[in-house]
Amino acid sequence: MTSLLGEAQQPRFQATVDVIPIDVTVVDGRGQQLRDLTAADFTVKIDGQPRRVITAEWIPMTGQRAAAAAVRVPEGYSSNEQAANGRLIVIAIDQPNIPFTGVRPLQETLNTFIDRLSPSDRIAVVGFGNGAPSISFTSNRDQAKAAVARMPGQQRTVVPLIGSELMGLYTALAIERGGNTTLARLVARDCPKDPRVLEFCIGQIQTEAAERVQNARREGDMALQALRNLLTALKGVDAPKSLVLLSQGFFMDPDRDGITRVTEIASLAAAARTTIYTVRLEEDTFDISQGAISNAPVEDRQQMREGLQALSSAARGTLFNVAGTGTGIFDRITSELAGYYLLGVDPTAGDRDGKPHPIAVDVTRRGATVRARPTTLATGEAVAAPRSPREAVAAALGAPLLLSNLPLRGIAFSLLGPDPSKIQLLIHVDIGSGYTAPQRMSVAYAVLDRQGRAVDGQLSETRLTPIAAGVASSLAFVAGASVEPGDYTVRIAAADGDRLGSLELPVHAALVNAGPFKLTELMAGGPVPPGNLSQPTIGDRVGFGSVHGYLEAYGGDVASLKVELEVAADDRSPALLTADAPGRLAGDARAVFSQMMLVQSLPPGAYRLRAIVTRNGTPVATLSRAFELGAPAPAHTSATPPVSTAPAFASSVALPVESKDLSSPFRRDDALRPSTLALFRDRVTADAKPAFDDGVAHLQKGEYADAETSFRRATRQDGESGASLAYLAACFAAAGYDAEAANAWKAALARSSDLPDVYEWLGGTLMRSRLFAEARSTLEAAVERWPADTRFARPLALLYATLGNGGDAVRSMERFVSDHPTDERSLFLTLQWLFNIHRAGAVVRTRADDLQLARGYAGRYLMTKGPDLPLVKQWLDYLEKETQ
Repeated sequence: MTSLLGEAQQPRFQATVDVIPIDVTVVDGRGQQLRDLTAADFTVKIDGQPRRVITAEWIPMTGQRAAAAAVRVPEGYSSNEQAANGRLIVIAIDQPNIPFTGVRPLQETLNTFIDRLSPSDRIAVVGFGNGAPSISFTSNRDQAKAAVARMPGQQRTVVPLIGSELMGLYTALAIERGGNTTLARLVARDCPKDPRVLEFCIGQIQTEAAERVQNARREGDMALQALRNLLTALKGVDAPKSLVLLSQGFFMDPDRDGITRVTEIASLAAAARTTIYTVRLEEDTFDISQGAISNAPVEDRQQMREGLQALSSAARGTLFNVAGTGTGIFDRITSELAGYYLLGVDPTAGDRDGKPHPIAVDVTRRGATVRARPTTLATGEAVAAPRSPREAVAAALGAPLLLSNLPLRGIAFSLLGPDPSKIQLLIHVDIGSGYTAPQRMSVAYAVLDRQGRAVDGQLSETRLTPIAAGVASSLAFVAGASVEPGDYTVRIAAADGDRLGSLELPVHAALVNAGPFKLTELMAGGPVPPGNLSQPTIGDRVGFGSVHGYLEAYGGDVASLKVELEVAADDRSPALLTADAPGRLAGDARAVFSQMMLVQSLPPGAYRLRAIVTRNGTPVATLSRAFELGAPAPAHTSATPPVSTAPAFASSVALPVESKDLSSPFRRDDALRPSTLALFRDRVTADAKPAFDDGVAHLQKGEYADAETSFRRATRQDGESGASLAYLAACFAAAGYDAEAANAWKAALARSSDLPDVYEWLGGTLMRSRLFAEARSTLEAAVERWPADTRFARPLALLYATLGNGGDAVRSMERFVSDHPTDERSLFLTLQWLFNIHRAGAVVRTRADDLQLARGYAGRYLMTKGPDLPLVKQWLDYLEKETQ
C-alpha cells in the first residue's frame, strides 16, 4: 500500500497498532474546520462494510508546522531543502479553458490570498497552456503575484458556421449522439427552405457539432494531461500539498473513459499527497471575446462543471463556483488549508490485497461536511510507466517544481574563460548526505537566460565522490559553462535510485571590478590536508582543521598585487588569524592567489574569510566569504565511550603546540651569566681552570671551534666533576649540534647529577631533536629533585601537551605562570589549551574552576596587550557560553 500520509504521521500508527490511514477534511456550514472531533465521532465504511475507527488525530498545517526550524542555507548558496517547509500551495491556472480576461476580476483577491499565507508557506504558480510563466515553490510573494498577473486566459474564440448563435457543447453532443429532434430544430431555425442549399446547410450544422465536440474533448484531454504532469512532478516533493485549480471547466466525456481517467488522476493525487480545490470561474452570459452567444448556456455550464466536480471530489477537495472577485471563496479555501484529520481504521484481511477499495466517511456532528478520497489502498503506480534514473532526471530538469527527496545545495562563481569576452561559470553542487563511498548518479543541468532559453547544459551518468573521503558527507558535483555576462538561472537535477532532487540557482555572471583589475569572488572551503592549492575548494562548512581561500585576478600588471587572508568573526571584527596568500602567475594577465589556513584554534561557529587585495601597499579590494567551523568529535579517556554526559577529565587530550615553542634555541648568554658560570667553575679542578676559562672566553666571542678545543682539554684535566663536560655540551648546542650536545650533557649528568641547569639544557636539546619522551623523563626527574624550581614547568607543560596529557599540561603551565604572571606567550598557551580541552568535551578540574582560571589569565593577557587579544576573547566567550 502506498500511504497517503507524510512521514511525520506514519510512526504514530506504526508504534501502536496496524491500521489503515485515511486523511479527511471536516468543515461546518460556514466552511470552518472542525478541530474537536474524536474517533467516536467518525463512521467509516470500506467496500460498504463498517470499520472500527481506532484513532482520529487533528494534523495542523499551520502553527507547529510553520514553527519548525528552517533549514539554514549558507550565504550565496541555493538549496531545495526548504522546498517542503510550512504548507505547500500550488495555484494552477487552466489558461486554455479561461477567456482572455477571465482571471482579471480575481487578481486582487488572489493577491490578498497569497499575502495572507504564513511566512513559512511556499507557493508555486503553474500555467496550463503555451508559454505559461510558471514558478517553482517560493516564499517570494511578489514573484508569485507577478506570475499570476502574466497568465491571461487562452480560450479560443469560436465563430458559428451557421446562424448568429454559437452552438453549445450540450447541443453538439446531442447531434453527435443522434439527436434528430435537436438537429431538426436547428435546421428549421438556421437553414434556408431552398432545397438546393438545404443539404449543404445540414452538413454544415453536423460539421460544426463534430468540431465542437472534438475541440471540447481535446481541450479536456489537454487539461487532464497537464494536471497529470503536474501531479507527477508533485510526487517528488515529500510533503502534503494543496492545489488550487482555476478553470472555467473542461469536458469529461463519460462515453470515452472519462470516469476512469478522473479516477486515475485521483489516484495520482493521493500518491502525490495533494488535495485539489477547484475554483470554477462563472462565465458571463455574453462574453465579447467569444463573439456569439451559446444557444444553451445553462446546459453548457453543467457539461463543463462535471469534470471539475468529479476531479475535486475524487481528490479530497471541493468545487467552488465564483463570480466577480471571489473574496468569500478564497477565505473558505484559507480555512480549509488549516489542517486535516488522520484516521486510523481497523483493517480486515481483504483490505490488504493491494487493490483500490471504495470508502465512505461520515461524522455524527450535525451540519458537518466530510471530504475524503473515494478509494483507499490505491497506489496510482499504473498511471505512469517506470522511468530510468536518466529519464527521471531529464523530466525533473524540465518540471516547473523543485523536487526535494534528494537534498541539493549549490553555488556558482564567475571566472574569466579562454574567450575574454565571456564568463566561465564554475558550478558546485552538494548532493545528498551521509555518503562514505563513491556513487554513480544521473545528473543534469541547464543554464537558462532571462528569457528561459537554454544556453548550455548537459545530462550524464557520472561517478561522484564524497566531499570528505572516509567521512559521511555529501557528494560533490562540479560543472562549468561559458556564457555572456549577465543574469542566468542554472537548473540542476540528480537521481539516486528513486530519490530525485532538483534545484534552481540564480547566477549573476560577472567579475568584481577593482580599478584596472578584475577579480573573482573569494572562494572558500575546508579540504582534508594537504589539499590542492592550484584549484579552488568550495564548501560552507570546515571540519578538518583548515580553511582554503582562493581567488583569481586579471589585468595587465597582476604581478604587482598582494593578497592577505584573514579569518574574523564577522566583516567588521578584527582578524583572529592571518596568512599571506602567495600569487602564482598563470599567463600574462592572470594570477592565482591561494592559501590554506589552520583554524583548529577557533571555537566552532560562523566566521568570515577575508581577502585584502593591495597593490604597492595601496588597498585595491576587500572580498569576503562566510564559512562555518564544525565541532570536533568529543574525546574520551578510554576505548569505551562513557555512558554519563558529565565531561571527562583531560588526562588523554592532545593539545596544539607550535614548533617554535618546542624548538627554543639554546641561550648561550644564560650559560655565561656570572652566577651560573660560577656554579660550574667552582667544581672545576685547579689544573683544568685555565683551559676552562680559555673555553669560556672563546664561547663568549662565538669562536666555537676554539672553545671546543679548550673545553675538551679541560675535560681531560677535570676528573669526575662533569662541569667542563657540561660546557663542552653548551659549546656544541650554541654551534647548532644538538645531538652531540645531548650526548655530552648525559655524560655530565652521570658525573654530576645535582646541577639543575644541566637538566634544563638537556631537556631543551632533546625537545629540539624531537625526542619528546626522553625529554619528559629528564625534566620530570628534575622536578622530582627540585619541586620548587619552576624553570622546568613550562617545557614540561609543552611536552605534556604534545604527548596527549592535556590536564597535566595546564597544571604544569599554571606552576610556571605563578612565578611569571606577565609571560604573554604562556598565558596565551594556557588559554588556548583550556579552550581545546573543553571543545573536546573534557575538563581540567571542573567547568566552573576552569572558567575562573581562564578569566584570570585573559585579564592578565589583556594587560600585556598581546597581539592575539581578539582570539583570546573568542575562547573566553566559548567557555562562558559552555557554563551557562
